[in-house]
Amino acid sequence: MQTNKLKRVAAIEKELEELKKEMTKDEKDPEKTFLSMLDGLTVRIKDPDSIFYFEGDDWIFEQDFKNGYFWCQYDKVWSVFETDHGLNYNEIRDFVKTMLEKYFKCSVLTPVGM
Repeated sequence: MQTNKLKRVAAIEKELEELKKEMTKDEKDPEKTFLSMLDGLTVRIKDPDSIFYFEGDDWIFEQDFKNGYFWCQYDKVWSVFETDHGLNYNEIRDFVKTMLEKYFKCSVLTPVGM
């Protein structure tokens, strides 16, 4: 009887460890991080060539169609991918560009941290 209980406890502990690993993996997924950054943003059009994305009164992103850039607020976006995901400048630029193509269908913009 005691042996069965110990086996059950061991199985539960093993499953718990696997769940913890999955949670950590999800938190470290750059795409999930990027999508969570978009959640709840407000869109404002300041002029015909730019679309801004705000979190409250703080701008987070700007689509600058005139100059072909997608500006990312450094402290709230760019640095997160540097520190939390260990990406360098070129990797962040390429990653954000991929996300823009995938979710915004914008293939001509160059991401820049600002």
